[in-house]
Amino acid sequence: MPNVIIRRYNTFFDHRTNVQFNPLLEKSTGLYIGYAEVTTEQLPYFAGNPSYEVLTDSELRALITGKAQQEVIAPSLPAPSISKSGQNAK
Repeated sequence: MPNVIIRRYNTFFDHRTNVQFNPLLEKSTGLYIGYAEVTTEQLPYFAGNPSYEVLTDSELRALITGKAQQEVIAPSLPAPSISKSGQNAK
């Protein structure tokens, strides 16, 4: 069954499709999100709505295990130039 998440709520009942979202811990952020398995008939509604995300099994597994976390790379800044007096040059 397709996997759908909603990041705004950790529990949510969608009245249009009668789908119950239950809490699921997203390891990369440490926050609970709403998760539900939907039918293929319900899938177009969730796929076309920007409030929901449709995930594959591997994407869901990465979300649960925290392996979806991307490496943060600090921007490289130029080294400050220091004058002979030992103060930062302007």
